[in-house]
Amino acid sequence: MEERSINPAESLSIIQDMIARAQKNYSIDSFYYIMWGWLTFAAASLSFFLLPVLKERTGLVWLLMPLGGVISCLYGRKQSKRQKAKTHLENHVGQVWLTLGIAIVTVIASIFMGVNLEIMPTFILLYGIGIFCTGRIIRFMPMMIGGALCFPLFLLCGYFTFNHGEYQFLIVALAILVSYIIPGHLLRAKFRS
Repeated sequence: MEERSINPAESLSIIQDMIARAQKNYSIDSFYYIMWGWLTFAAASLSFFLLPVLKERTGLVWLLMPLGGVISCLYGRKQSKRQKAKTHLENHVGQVWLTLGIAIVTVIASIFMGVNLEIMPTFILLYGIGIFCTGRIIRFMPMMIGGALCFPLFLLCGYFTFNHGEYQFLIVALAILVSYIIPGHLLRAKFRS
């Protein structure tokens, strides 16, 4: 079989097609950004508003997260039966989120081990890294902007660690709104016809 060399215009066209296909596939998978976004937004908002009532037990609100894990698994199983093949870009995004998932589990485990770690700013930073990298890989500007906005929100949340710590919940909700919810809905809308 003879190899044919492609010219730069054909190469660029192939890359653009691959990015468009990855974006379209991620618009289908925007379910995860939207579901996790609203679930986390609800948990953070409820934690802030129920803090006067629940006091130190606001962590109970975050038990919504395992529900998200179950929903994600069920949806993922259903989607895997429909999806044919993944692009290289989708594989790269998958590796980014696998790494961040391990980091998030490590942060949660550290809490149970008694490690003194400011969890809210740490999660904002991890969310920002994941969304920013995903946006860069699939070249979707709202995700890049949402991820980038998490970096100053990480700093602001860190400030509130020492001053009015209850406002960290609102900053987490804001970070989720700009990094998951808005980009997730925009990505879905981009390919919905």
